[in-house]
Amino acid sequence: MLLAPGSPKVIDFGIARAMSATSGNTRPDQMVGTVAYMAPERFDTDADVPVVTTAADVFAWGGVVTYAGTGKTPFYADSPTATAARILTKPPRLDGLSRPLRDLVAHALEKDPANRPSARELLDLLISGDRPVASAAALADQPALKAAAAEAQAVTGVALPDDSAPSTRVAAAALAPASALDIPPGLVGYSENAIVTVPIEAVPEGTLGGAPPAGRPRRQVLPALLAVLTVLIIAAGVALIGFLLRDRFGHTTAGGPSASAPAPAPESATTTPPPKRIDKLASAGLWQPTAQTDEGASCEFAGGLLIARRETAGTFRCRGPQDVMADLTVDVGVRLDTTASCAAIWFHFADKAFDGEPGGYQLRVCEKAAYLSVHSNDQVVLKDTLPLAKRIGIFAAPTRIRLHVAGSSVEVSQDGQRVGTLALTEPALSKGRVVLGVYNDETTSSGNGPFEVAFTDIKLWY
Repeated sequence: MLLAPGSPKVIDFGIARAMSATSGNTRPDQMVGTVAYMAPERFDTDADVPVVTTAADVFAWGGVVTYAGTGKTPFYADSPTATAARILTKPPRLDGLSRPLRDLVAHALEKDPANRPSARELLDLLISGDRPVASAAALADQPALKAAAAEAQAVTGVALPDDSAPSTRVAAAALAPASALDIPPGLVGYSENAIVTVPIEAVPEGTLGGAPPAGRPRRQVLPALLAVLTVLIIAAGVALIGFLLRDRFGHTTAGGPSASAPAPAPESATTTPPPKRIDKLASAGLWQPTAQTDEGASCEFAGGLLIARRETAGTFRCRGPQDVMADLTVDVGVRLDTTASCAAIWFHFADKAFDGEPGGYQLRVCEKAAYLSVHSNDQVVLKDTLPLAKRIGIFAAPTRIRLHVAGSSVEVSQDGQRVGTLALTEPALSKGRVVLGVYNDETTSSGNGPFEVAFTDIKLWY
């Protein structure tokens, strides 16, 4: 269903049934749905656990947009069982979607429902977030789409940034609950968009199970319906915008808000000396554009930030200052632009740290944790892990990460809150440079890129 201007529009009758149907329920050993759009938690075999929440609607939205923009669903296969297996175990196929829509869809298709954005977050990111997929100019050229967005935001309580947006009301009709079709298993042919019943025993055991994350509410029919309406109203228009605009549209969105976070308040001169080095990272300065075409990797300035990107798994370092430091403090804004991406901050990095080979300490900052590693001879060896004070959302405003290196330890802080202190145990790494770059999250990444992060407003004390 689409919540179009004027009135809702039914575009897919889904599992609706005729009023005269004699059977309206599924059998206990089966579930009904369009497999290609079903979230992983839908395949949980524990019937006593309410695993299905509105996060499943967000997952389905990701499938709808992928199909609208590419002509294929993100986990397409040649049978319902194979499609279900791909949903449970494989990353989505999003080739054909342009950035940043592709990255947002990937976020909506995360396996863990707790990691998916809410419907409100999706809508805000699509048209009024830090990196809006649909620019103000694009919406201005499509008044019907803009009006639909205004209606959706009226429902969710999220206001359009444009004061000229039309003020609308949405009349909610009382809907009779839809009941599932009782379709016998076994198909002569297969269409991945068909409504089919999947025997429970066909789903791989042990792939997914257990209770949903704490705090997840039970499904409520009307809020779930509104969540779907909220995000689907602009799916087709936004998918076409993303499909047609294949340049680096996401970094500098015409008419959209700036992605740069405001600089932190000046520190007191009586307690902290001024930083020795400051770089806004808005253009070439202490850090320079860098590229390695054979790896599909680059560091470039766009939208007032330093963007570090790599198409495949691995590290990539941006070219920066050559200052050698021992005790030091680094304070920098970090943004994660794609799922499974980590912002990498190297310190005590030297070109001949290990028997003439480059190396240094690397702190990679991912969505949920920071990882301290020793990077030597092109090997990254994990030493310790620190859970972050708060999870870093994809496309969220930059979070401030501070490293304070003193003697044999490094203290890590996030947005002024101390996260923890880690020991520095490598005698060969007593001093060196500070380097910025990108790395994939080894704990969640399947190796499929792209991996992209952004840095802003770095300060160095040493």
